Amino acid sequence: MELTLPPAFYSDTHASRLSDKYVHVKTSEVLDVFQDHGWKISAASSANRGKNQQHSRHLVRMRHSDYLEGFRSDGVIPELLVLNSHNGSWALRMMLGMFRTVCANGMVAGSVWEGVTLKHYRLKDLEAKVQSATVSMSDHVHTLGNCIETWDKIELSAPQQEEFATKAREIRWGAATPVEASVLLEARRPEDTGTSLWKVFNRVQESLTQGGFSGRTSNNHIMSVKGVKNVRRDFMYNKRLWELADNLSKEATA
Repeated sequence: MELTLPPAFYSDTHASRLSDKYVHVKTSEVLDVFQDHGWKISAASSANRGKNQQHSRHLVRMRHSDYLEGFRSDGVIPELLVLNSHNGSWALRMMLGMFRTVCANGMVAGSVWEGVTLKHYRLKDLEAKVQSATVSMSDHVHTLGNCIETWDKIELSAPQQEEFATKAREIRWGAATPVEASVLLEARRPEDTGTSLWKVFNRVQESLTQGGFSGRTSNNHIMSVKGVKNVRRDFMYNKRLWELADNLSKEATA
């Protein structure tokens, strides 16, 4: 079934309040370049806000047939993330991500590849820069695999897991968090049990972004924690969580 993309992906205009120096970058044309290199759209999301749907922030996830099988046995698929907006709130960004089939959850590999960021002002040679990004992205897919293998070998003690989950919950809720760190560490399926950094990261990441459990407000009232729907926040939480885990990995292997 063909994926239906939100209006912002095809928009020919940008928000009228932007200056004359702003260069409109049509997302669909950027995706065409990636598709010419074998990348196919797997998912898309947009910050729909009433009349501004055609200019809002949006994100598309793309996969390459070369990485659909054999990358890892636990169902992790590398993805290319393309982010853009037509209202000045986001530059055009291309980053490395991944998707876990076991939990249908997308992630952002924030520190594996710094990605490519192209500002909309005085932007030149767009196609050449996008083509360069496709090459750089492919070069870093194997780095992603090596990173996961390293995390798989790092065992965390109970206090280390608790500390990681405590820092992780502050990414979403700050100091006044309604969620106990132990809740984020709970496994939702047998294959996610274990004490390796990779296992702990996956449990915490899914709970942090998908919700599906209860917490307590500052008034001690029970609240239902829902998944993150906001495109910007979902991207930001995922990126910061990956960087948190990567810093822990570097400390453990120093």
